[in-house]
Amino acid sequence: MEVPKLPWYRRFGVVVLAANLVVAAVLVVALVALWPRAAVQRPGAPATTAGVDRQAEQVVPGGSEPAAVLPTSTRARLEPGVLWHGRGSAGSVSGWFAAPGRWRVVWSFNCRSFARYGGGNFKLYGAGVFAGVSVQRFGVRGRGVLPVTGGGRGGLTVESVCDRWTVKAVAP
Repeated sequence: MEVPKLPWYRRFGVVVLAANLVVAAVLVVALVALWPRAAVQRPGAPATTAGVDRQAEQVVPGGSEPAAVLPTSTRARLEPGVLWHGRGSAGSVSGWFAAPGRWRVVWSFNCRSFARYGGGNFKLYGAGVFAGVSVQRFGVRGRGVLPVTGGGRGGLTVESVCDRWTVKAVAP
């Protein structure tokens, strides 16, 4: 007894199904390999938190603007106690650093060129163990201090359309 040969379209369907499975497997492996790793919390270490309630009291809407603006690629030496310092204008800047258990973020921005629209957007957010750090303001000018508890290694990213901004991560 001879097994009948399958028609071409069924044989082709099996080949297409097998190719799709291989492509799906490759995509899953690539996604897993490129996905950012979750921050590992040290046992007994406090979680990273941002002092949101205190932050509202410390925001000064009409503060003085930064004295000088350095290009975002400046590699100047940091002052004592400064963990990371970023300055710039419209665009995005990131930086990674290690911080002790208690530290603070000091920030300011000036969006004069967006005054006729009511101001510009200033956004600061953390990554890694600093994922809970976040500041987002809309205005012509602003400044503030954000206390942070929880140390480790993480990053801060600033995204802004403002003419000038400055951010410092400072250890006490």
